[in-house]
Amino acid sequence: MTRFALILILSVVLPFAACAEESRFQEGKQYVRFAQALPVTSSKIEVLEFFSYGCPHCYSFEPYFKKWVEKVSANVEVKQIPSVMSRSGLMLAQAFYAAQELGVFERVHAALFKAVQVERRPLNTEENLMVLIKELGIDEKEFLTAMKSFQVDTNVRYAMQIIRKYRVTGVPAVAVNGRYLTGGGMAGTFAELTDVLDYLVAQEMAAGETKNTVSAKNKAASIN
Repeated sequence: MTRFALILILSVVLPFAACAEESRFQEGKQYVRFAQALPVTSSKIEVLEFFSYGCPHCYSFEPYFKKWVEKVSANVEVKQIPSVMSRSGLMLAQAFYAAQELGVFERVHAALFKAVQVERRPLNTEENLMVLIKELGIDEKEFLTAMKSFQVDTNVRYAMQIIRKYRVTGVPAVAVNGRYLTGGGMAGTFAELTDVLDYLVAQEMAAGETKNTVSAKNKAASIN
């Protein structure tokens, strides 16, 4: 095959491939775009997953999301935001952030999901929650103190605020860089949802590269 023929084939095939990818995920179907981008707190591409320990769909999505996070680019910062829509939700959100503060997040996070979704334990009181914490080999008094701390209170307030800003009405839902929101209901399946996240992150990376290129050109022009 000649070089000219190869170029001709690629010029025909690649645009069709790009169109196929774009048509696979469409705004208003698999994701929504905010009319005005919301502020983010990271210098990287910020991905926020909104979830609830009381949500069976969130529990099912957890292994898919965890696997996605493990392979995500270093240019992406992922944060999980616990839903605070009930009294028990508030307490479990406090437990979520207390576990982060004490460096026992992985143990506590998995145990909370399992206790609520598999074992059907009523974690609706501090007493019941502390029984679980003690079973995990964690000092329950230290954990309860962390739950009541200023830092955890600040984090919980942030979670409540950000959920309102993103107008999250159902979980699991995932926001990408303050511009997009998607979820299992829109994507169809949880496997598809991670594909949508890949697509949206790629969109933001491409937009960032374009901004950097334009900025560099403007800087060079101002110097000249």
